[in-house]
Amino acid sequence: MNQIHRFDERLHQCKVALFQLLEAIGRELDLNPSRREDAETRYTAVGSWLVDSDEDRLKASQVFLAGSTATGTNVRPLGGDEHDVDLMCVLPTLTRDASPSEVKALVGRRLAENARYSEILEEMARCWRIVYANEFHLDITPAIPNPDCGNGGLLVPDKQLRRWKPSHPKGFRDRFDRRALLVPRFRDEVSKDALMADRSSVEPYPAYELIKGVLRRAVQLLKRHRDVYFEDKSTLSPPISVIITELAARAYAYLVEKHVFDNEFDLLLHVVKMLPAFIDERPQSDGKWAVWNRATQGENFAEKWNRDGARADAFFHWQRVAEAGFARLADLDGRDAIAAELRSLLGSRPVNKVLDDQTAAISAARKNQSLWVAPKVGLITATASSAAAPVRANTFFGRPDV
Repeated sequence: MNQIHRFDERLHQCKVALFQLLEAIGRELDLNPSRREDAETRYTAVGSWLVDSDEDRLKASQVFLAGSTATGTNVRPLGGDEHDVDLMCVLPTLTRDASPSEVKALVGRRLAENARYSEILEEMARCWRIVYANEFHLDITPAIPNPDCGNGGLLVPDKQLRRWKPSHPKGFRDRFDRRALLVPRFRDEVSKDALMADRSSVEPYPAYELIKGVLRRAVQLLKRHRDVYFEDKSTLSPPISVIITELAARAYAYLVEKHVFDNEFDLLLHVVKMLPAFIDERPQSDGKWAVWNRATQGENFAEKWNRDGARADAFFHWQRVAEAGFARLADLDGRDAIAAELRSLLGSRPVNKVLDDQTAAISAARKNQSLWVAPKVGLITATASSAAAPVRANTFFGRPDV
């Protein structure tokens, strides 16, 4: 027997308000504008320094961003503003016959020729790190073209600098961007405003988008929850960001194509729930763990799970906790209870900032009677509906204005 979809307007308004709150918290997780401008300026300067070399092998270098900065899913670190920016330096004239250690050393020597960079340069296992103390660090990974990948894939050094490994950060970024552009379908139009309001070279820094859409916000919220959840679990290995990003993007693309949702909050919950479903291979059936970079061949984001099964266990346990925590938000009554749950999920700093800003706006909104409250939860909504009640203006002298 087919089940009739019963639309609960009161619960719907609650979830719309919750997503608006999560969207505001997501904006607090973004890098602050001054930090972002500094990172852009220094990225451009480092890239220009690399490609302006007199060394023939560096002259044709191609420099571009990778990782969370490239996909627009950066999250402020817990307890501070210092973050990482990943940069690729591709040497297109070199082949896999070149030694990974020599290619890395070549890039390092060029960076050390700059008096400023030489003072703040650190050697990492397979990249070079420029550390701007208390601000951010810039990780520069050398790469060469991958002749086995016809769509621009790369080879990067392994951590022992003994061999080249396939990678394709630009292809990964482009696939993520295409998925993020997919527009969800909603049964009701109420919540759409919150979503839609969604040769040698140095590629430009990506433009900042205030409204990032459900996918990017979902990735940011999941990464933040991971950071909070594992903060006091030093013996466990948190899932790496690229696994969270890839699985969330796959889940989002599938859900947007196959399903219709009542609101963005429901879509977010389903993305979190379906993360495990998009793991490519499992030991029980395929002999190993695998989450492949589908932009190239041979790059397994989950390769460390095969050497350390505890990493896989940590991922699955974290995912279950995240799913239960976000789902619980819609079951709570009252602003205080929701605020407490949000702090446990995402940390106190961004949640308190959003709630303080919201509280500061209430008095002004009361005066022009533009404030609406979702029933049951007491959260501010941006749009009036039959299930939302207006909050009357109040002079705080004992009676409401009329």
